[in-house]
Amino acid sequence: MLALFDFPNPNNTSEQRLQTTVPLQKLFFMNSPFVIEQSTALTARVAATASTDDQRITATYRLVLQRDPTPEERKLAHEFIGKNAAAWPEFTQVLLSSNEFTYLN
Repeated sequence: MLALFDFPNPNNTSEQRLQTTVPLQKLFFMNSPFVIEQSTALTARVAATASTDDQRITATYRLVLQRDPTPEERKLAHEFIGKNAAAWPEFTQVLLSSNEFTYLN
């Protein structure tokens, strides 16, 4: 797993770590049991503190991305979740897989 995210070779020295973005990194976030488990735990954490879908969306964005969702993001989240409570872990997994969560600019 570490090689997937550019873990440096401990036998070599390097002044700067290479940064790459490859499809395997996103596939890891889509299929990894660890990420799925963390998404489920995040869903439970948010559900314990917020009662409405709108509050849960805001709380999830604040926990994962440290900001409130834009009106467009809020609208898309409501459309994604709809009336399906089973979609919440998938929604949190999407946020955990986002470039904004993975990389600092």
